[in-house]
Amino acid sequence: MGWTEVIGELEQRLEGTRNGSYRPLDGIPFFRMHYPPQEEREAIRQLTLLGERLRHRGWQVESLSLTEALKEALGNLLNCPLEELPARLQTLERERDRGELQRQLAEYLPDELVRVLIERLRRMPAGSLAILTRMGALYPFVRSSVLLSRLEGQVACMIVLGYPGTDLGEMLDARPTSFLNGYYRGEAISWR
Repeated sequence: MGWTEVIGELEQRLEGTRNGSYRPLDGIPFFRMHYPPQEEREAIRQLTLLGERLRHRGWQVESLSLTEALKEALGNLLNCPLEELPARLQTLERERDRGELQRQLAEYLPDELVRVLIERLRRMPAGSLAILTRMGALYPFVRSSVLLSRLEGQVACMIVLGYPGTDLGEMLDARPTSFLNGYYRGEAISWR
């Protein structure tokens, strides 16, 4: 299945969910678009074009880079302005054991990242769409399953999450970091 088919299937499910002719798996309007990691740039381009088409048809669409949300979450956790964040992270890496720093970030970052996303998405009504890109930027601290499980019930909008990986459930060969890793409610549209 190439981009035309993947985006076509996704768009059809989104339209059906919005107009009530399609009910996503478990009734959760979350859609993970799974694609090979080397297709990341094209995935972002295709999702941007999808968002533009839907906006043209009157949809409220918000596109969010998880890289930008990650920067905001890190700034919040470290009580640091974004422009000072790189220097602050370098200092922390020099002062602390890298493994310890990774464990601390893995412990606190998912909650703060979800808080940042909820703040941005909470006013979006049912029938609107949030497109989340750059999931790979969260590796190895936050997995898609953890992110979506914590967003469920907190936002009313549909969510499309671009998901680079070799197999569904395997993003960039990531190891499980949470008991919520088995959460895969909603829909998966896979590159085949």
